[in-house]
Amino acid sequence: MTVEFDESGAPDGSKRPRWETEIEEILAASDRESTPVEKARGKVTSVRYQAPETVRHRTSALRGGVPRGFWILLFFGLTVGSFGVRYFSPLLGRAMALAAVLILIGVVINALMKPSSTPGGEKLWRGRPVETFGPPEKSWKDRLFERNDERR
Repeated sequence: MTVEFDESGAPDGSKRPRWETEIEEILAASDRESTPVEKARGKVTSVRYQAPETVRHRTSALRGGVPRGFWILLFFGLTVGSFGVRYFSPLLGRAMALAAVLILIGVVINALMKPSSTPGGEKLWRGRPVETFGPPEKSWKDRLFERNDERR
C-alpha cells in the first residue's frame, strides 16, 4: 500500500485543519473579480459612511459663512413680515412664521453646540486663552493694606 502526499505534506485522505481551508477560500474569493451586486453594495456602504461627514461639512460651512446676527435679524424680519402679510395672504404669513420658528430653533441649537475650544486646540475660558492667565490680581483691600504695611 502506497500513501501519496500533497504539497502541504499531509497524506491524501487525511483531514486538513479547518482554518487552512477557510484561509484558502478567503484568498480565492479576494482574487476573483467582484460581481456587480458586490460593487453596488460597496458603493452604497461607502456613501452611507460618507453621508454624515458630508452633512457635517456643509453645515459647518453654513455656520461659518453667515454670522449669527444675520440669522437673528432674519428671524425678526420674517416675524414682522408674517404679521404684515397675514391679512393679505394667510398662507404666506404662516409660511414666514414657520420659517422664523425654524431659524430661531437653528440659532438656539447652534449656540448650544458651539465647541468649548477653538478648532486649533487652544483652550478658551470666557473668551480668553487659558495660557495667558497670570497670577491672580490682588483685591483692592490687599493692595491698600500692603501699601500701609510698606509705609511703616
